[in-house]
Amino acid sequence: MKILMLVLSALVAYLLGSLNFGVIVSRLALNIDIRDHGSGNAGTTNAYRVMGPKLAKFVILGDALKGVLAYLAGSWLAGEYGALTAMFFVLVGHALPVFFKFRGGKCALTAAAVVGMFDWRIMLIIVSVFVITIVITKYVSLGSIMGAAVFPVMVFVWHANLPCILTALAMSFLVIFLHRKNIKRLIAGTESKFKVNKTNLTREDKEK
Repeated sequence: MKILMLVLSALVAYLLGSLNFGVIVSRLALNIDIRDHGSGNAGTTNAYRVMGPKLAKFVILGDALKGVLAYLAGSWLAGEYGALTAMFFVLVGHALPVFFKFRGGKCALTAAAVVGMFDWRIMLIIVSVFVITIVITKYVSLGSIMGAAVFPVMVFVWHANLPCILTALAMSFLVIFLHRKNIKRLIAGTESKFKVNKTNLTREDKEK
């Protein structure tokens, strides 16, 4: 019965993760698929670059909320282990959304949301590392990678039990793996730097 609840936790989290709000908002607001624009990614950074801050805030809210809901659902279905299972599989859903041909985002925002549910102290540290890295380097991708790398270290410090550590390692590996092309561009010096974007793609731009 417990295994069944863990499987159900994974399934619910995966389906919630598959609700990729970068794709949803771009289609509803602009009648485009965000994956056909900018970097081709369905995550928050590309949403900001392509659609601008006004629409990107809805992507941020949706992708964070689904992480919170997945954690709560997993916890309700199977307790601590259900929550840990949901933490990982909501990221899998975000990266490989069944509703959108398995082309999703790189999980940084949704990961931050579920980490916040798991331990708000670790979330604050990860967000701090993320922000400081961006301020210093202007690379959002590097901020996400550094935040992911710090996560299992903090879990080891404050939650030194095997299920938590394994979950943190799996989540960290997934986020960093999804940034593998960014890592190559960072090494090559061709990665795009973050800048405030006051212009964005509009429905009229799409129709031209």
